[in-house]
Amino acid sequence: MTEGTATVVRRIALGASGLGLLLIGGFVALATGPWHPPLPGGWPSRGALGALLDPVAPTALRVRNWWPPVVVGCAMTAAAPALVGARRLWSRRRSASFPLVAPEARLRVRALHEAVAARVLAVDGVADCRVRASDRRRRILVRARVSLHPGTAPADVLPPLAALAAHVERALEPHSVHVRFRLRTRRRPTLRSGRV
Repeated sequence: MTEGTATVVRRIALGASGLGLLLIGGFVALATGPWHPPLPGGWPSRGALGALLDPVAPTALRVRNWWPPVVVGCAMTAAAPALVGARRLWSRRRSASFPLVAPEARLRVRALHEAVAARVLAVDGVADCRVRASDRRRRILVRARVSLHPGTAPADVLPPLAALAAHVERALEPHSVHVRFRLRTRRRPTLRSGRV
């Protein structure tokens, strides 16, 4: 099972269990009559006052007209952040590729990461590069963390990186693309001498 499939299966299981618990809780809260599930064998029988809560208070609340809408409203308010979060996760998963100009042509995010990283690593003085791309608010944001070799000045690599940013923006032209580079210089390893 791939990582993406496992994530989808986990999300479906979590959503189904949450929905089931919400339905069970709503059923118990909105039931019109007393609900006494059978106890397992060997447990002591419940007497008239065997409930943890006063059995009269929930019944008195159910008789009032405001109780069911309040319970449903509180449940929906509690579930709304979870639904918004789930929607964001699904939209991120769907945006794992960007549509291109040609009909039915899409660019996978991983391919964009690999292409930009390969071009950045081809620049003299670059030691390492990590690229991330995201589709936010109808624009593509490409962020690259570039590590330079010790002794390499950032001014030496900025012109090729600016040209690469312009190339990426032209390649994905129908979209609004913003490319950011974060540069850092790797430090030379320091030799430490220990006492003998």
